Amino acid sequence: MSFDEMILGAEFLRPKQANPIPAEKRVCTMQSTTAFCALPGPYGFKWPRLEQLYRKLFQEDFADAHSALADVTACARSFVELKKLGVIA
Repeated sequence: MSFDEMILGAEFLRPKQANPIPAEKRVCTMQSTTAFCALPGPYGFKWPRLEQLYRKLFQEDFADAHSALADVTACARSFVELKKLGVIA
């Protein structure tokens, strides 16, 4: 989320527009699904990659991972499903 937030913020700076993102409520699907995905790491559960979260939710992979459109689509679909499941509020 923090990386994406900086990239989007830079796009508002180019045309000298105010960045509305900091004022909006944000949910990081990576950080908020660490316990849900329960991926073992050296210090407890590690943050899931989008592909891992998607596979846990839908028992399938998504095509073209790491392309902007595919990642945004997969993240949006995951977000909606996480809301349905009550994993995120």
